[in-house]
Amino acid sequence: MSVDSYRNTLARLNKEKSKLQEDSVKISERINKICSDINRITRSITKNTSLSSRNSKQRQIETKQKEITRLQKNYAAIQTKIAKKIEDITRATKNLNRALEIYTKKKRTEEINHLRVVSKEKEKQLAMQKELSRNPLTIRMEELPEKIKVLFLASNPKGSTPLSLDEEIRSIKKKIKESEYRDSVEIISEWAVRPLDILQAINEHNPTIIHFSGHGAQSSDLVLSGNTGEAKLVSPEAITQTMKTTSESMKLVVFNSCFSSGQAESVVQHIDLAIGMNKPIGDLAAIVFASQFYSSLGFGHSILKSFEQAKAALMLEGTGEEGTPELFYGEHIDPNGIYLVKG
Repeated sequence: MSVDSYRNTLARLNKEKSKLQEDSVKISERINKICSDINRITRSITKNTSLSSRNSKQRQIETKQKEITRLQKNYAAIQTKIAKKIEDITRATKNLNRALEIYTKKKRTEEINHLRVVSKEKEKQLAMQKELSRNPLTIRMEELPEKIKVLFLASNPKGSTPLSLDEEIRSIKKKIKESEYRDSVEIISEWAVRPLDILQAINEHNPTIIHFSGHGAQSSDLVLSGNTGEAKLVSPEAITQTMKTTSESMKLVVFNSCFSSGQAESVVQHIDLAIGMNKPIGDLAAIVFASQFYSSLGFGHSILKSFEQAKAALMLEGTGEEGTPELFYGEHIDPNGIYLVKG
């Protein structure tokens, strides 16, 4: 169970205990009231009270005493339930504290792992800067193609959590249309993508960018559609081999799916640059990141600047997921010197 589930259970048990205590108080007040009635009736019996009246009053007293006996049994039963609730609350509190401890340790481990990734990335960037200082890479804008193609490959298999993939491509297209060099970016979409569809789409469209949108597994596998629409896992090795066979026009692969940083890191053996997610990413964050990234490219910015602006968009939107996307690039590649759109 999650921390929230334990919290909800504890809140429910405390509410039930409070209700039992309220019932217990009401019964106790009722017993006290009946006892007062018995005392009042008893005091009303005097030497001058007629025999018939005395018998009537005695019957009233007996009836009320029976009512007290019944209420006392109910009171005892409620006290037993309250004691049981207290035991349940104690157990639920222990479960919650244990879950909080596990959650805290998990978050701390994630933070440490993230810091390690950031440190590794900084080391790579420093090494790259040193290499570039010895072998500067110059990009001539006149050599850029007149138009780049973005191949949007979407898959949301049967049985998986529904994703707003149509909203993602709609936002990307809108942002591209609003960019300065909108005529330089063409976006092509393929839906319900199966593994073999990838090679077909690459050969058919010869894209500059491949954008995978959908689910990812913790094993770094992509989740595509099988022959009957069911989920089918595709390993990083398979995607890397596929990228190895692509044309020289391919410059960037974007994995806009959960746990895809392993895929991205693997493909830069053969492709200049790749973007992946180091943990789960929400629907809104995926849409905001992708649409801003392509918008920045459409304004003629470099890969690195477009990536940083997309992360800034996540911060402006307040998603709290700006640390999720990661940019990977091959040896001797300076992402700040790579432009895909001719300005």
